[in-house]
Amino acid sequence: STQSTWAIRSVRKGSLTRSGALAAVFTGWIHLASSYQFGVITLFFFFTSSFFTKLGEQRKSKIDSEFKKNSGRNWRQVLSNSFLGSLVSLLWILLPFQELKNDEETKVRSVLIFTFLAHYSCCIADTWASELGVLSRSTTWHVLTFQKVPKGTNGGVSLEGLLASLFGGLLLGVVHVCVSPWLLMDVSVPQIHNALVILPFTSIMGLSGSILDSILGGTLQYSGQMVTGHIVNEPNDKAKHICGLNVMSNNTVNFVSSTTIGLVGAWSSLKIL
Repeated sequence: STQSTWAIRSVRKGSLTRSGALAAVFTGWIHLASSYQFGVITLFFFFTSSFFTKLGEQRKSKIDSEFKKNSGRNWRQVLSNSFLGSLVSLLWILLPFQELKNDEETKVRSVLIFTFLAHYSCCIADTWASELGVLSRSTTWHVLTFQKVPKGTNGGVSLEGLLASLFGGLLLGVVHVCVSPWLLMDVSVPQIHNALVILPFTSIMGLSGSILDSILGGTLQYSGQMVTGHIVNEPNDKAKHICGLNVMSNNTVNFVSSTTIGLVGAWSSLKIL
């Protein structure tokens, strides 16, 4: 199938590990089976994020000692960034819409769409901020204490990283608005196709999600620095602690932040519709 071919190519290019490829095929099938619209958004997230992850590999390897080892996304990374999106896709398939009145069906579908967009706005914004922010020349500071921290530190933010997160959410909204008139013709709610509604929504959800991710990472995820300057995410006798408790892994932080923003998006949609 097309999904299997794409997954194999991603493994060969180093964008996915084998376990990541299996998870991507599974979640990709769910997304595409539910709606081509969901599939387009997911593919946009994956391909752009993979591109930015590979960008500046040499510089990133000097900051993160695990970069080369972890540059390919494994199944945990895939699922932590696609769980809520997959759940929304399953609901799109399984909910008995035929038993609902037209206005009720439209509202439920609209809430699912806004939830999906909020979730992936957070995912793409956080990924773009992390992968581009670490390459920036400007100062990186802790999101809560505002103290200067080394690049690659969990909870560290930079001006370029924040702008990348905002632009990531914005561009995801642009993709949605461009394809939704053809792929979501059965959803007649004007707000779903209105750029003046969607673009601010995805931009705000993206930026908010990136900041939430930084707050969680800066407080509940360990960051330390080796004498070589490399940043490590687990306690080490040779590493100097920078910030954060050793409570959450990066995958857990991504899961919690993206799911939270997705639910905030669902709540927000009830105010918008």
